[in-house]
Amino acid sequence: MDRPLAAFFLIPIFLVSGACAVYANGYWPAVKHAGTSRLLGFFLGLLSSSMVLLITAGNSVFFLISWEVMAVSAYFAITAENEDHEVRKAGFVYLVCTHVGTLALFVMFIILRLMTGSFAFPLSATLSPLGPGAAVIFFTALFGFGMKAGIMPLHIWLPAAHANGPSHVSAMMSGVMLKMGIYGIIRILSMFSPVPLWWGVVILGAGIISGLAGVISAIGQHDLKRLLAYSSIENIGIITMALGTALSASQWEMSPW
Repeated sequence: MDRPLAAFFLIPIFLVSGACAVYANGYWPAVKHAGTSRLLGFFLGLLSSSMVLLITAGNSVFFLISWEVMAVSAYFAITAENEDHEVRKAGFVYLVCTHVGTLALFVMFIILRLMTGSFAFPLSATLSPLGPGAAVIFFTALFGFGMKAGIMPLHIWLPAAHANGPSHVSAMMSGVMLKMGIYGIIRILSMFSPVPLWWGVVILGAGIISGLAGVISAIGQHDLKRLLAYSSIENIGIITMALGTALSASQWEMSPW
């Protein structure tokens, strides 16, 4: 486990989870939602704890188990009001997309296992980007984690899920769950040294697309929750741009370009 990186991501998980729990007392009281309040509370708690386990995972098996628990608990939290057709549709699209992304992560971790001979995560900066399979690891990580983060054009599940889920679930997703995708990208990239310049350029390009398309899409929204969903995509784009810029800048002098 990369302790400084884990600590950086754990702090917002605890803060946002606590804030959402307090907000849920007034927004989703058991008196008015007797049929769903306990179930929703359980899956929100499971979502929060699965993200903590994900951040602290030291091997790919435990990471994927935590990742799947996070995905499934978010699905049940989104579809708390499953009598609504739009809610069921949004949940189905989310479930399909998240598992397509997970399949990419399976491929990534299989190749990583073949490279290292172990399910344990390698230490930072111990893998060569020139090794066989390194580029495949990069692209499958970007796809799998990018799907969870909502990087465009992998964002297709996000607007409907945010618009149809309970507000505090949307807050959990925007505030911390999307960032688990960013965490995954950073965690994988940290295993390689030096990170190739073109990896940084690709990430920077993805961030620019997400940032610009996210804010443009947000302008045309009339539903507040959909607007916030596209705003989240824009924010992820900004974060991804920053990551790509940092990677590109760190390797610029070492590149033959």
